[in-house]
Amino acid sequence: FLTHVVIISYLWAFVAGILVSSMFWLSGSVSNGLIFHIFFLGILSAIVTVNAVILLSLENIHLYNLSNLIQIALNCLLFLCAIIVFKTAAIGTFLISLYLSYLASISVTLVVLFNKWKVMDSSKIPVDIFLTIKEVVKYGSVAQLGNVIQYLNYRLSYFVLNYYIGADSVGIYSVGVTLAEAVWLV
Repeated sequence: FLTHVVIISYLWAFVAGILVSSMFWLSGSVSNGLIFHIFFLGILSAIVTVNAVILLSLENIHLYNLSNLIQIALNCLLFLCAIIVFKTAAIGTFLISLYLSYLASISVTLVVLFNKWKVMDSSKIPVDIFLTIKEVVKYGSVAQLGNVIQYLNYRLSYFVLNYYIGADSVGIYSVGVTLAEAVWLV
């Protein structure tokens, strides 16, 4: 059952990535060169969220907190290293640090989740795949809609800055917010 839910949730994350990146593309707030990064980073972010929710459902709060900390701290560390060592603060450098931090968080959580799935004996639970899909879509669509609204609410300042001041200011503001969130999380 859990395997079906995870696979369907990952597929739903892919759909959400398409929808959100389409909104960015259609609104013209992201350049065409970055829209694919928005798409892939959106999917990675959704997978991190799915894994985190599964960890919470398994009551593994410690690993949930650790996976969030890994993602934010590694992103900050890699980007700061790029600034200090390579003397560059380009968008590409930030994107690489973001990709690597998401992949690290996904890797850590997947290792734990695979070990948990091995322990679970799913043969005792009869699974109706259509019922599973119905339940995931029912609850997942509401959760994803809430995530999109929450994301837009949190990032409204990015859109306003981009509209009135420009993309350069958004980049500086984004790094500042990421650092502040990392400090807040610790």
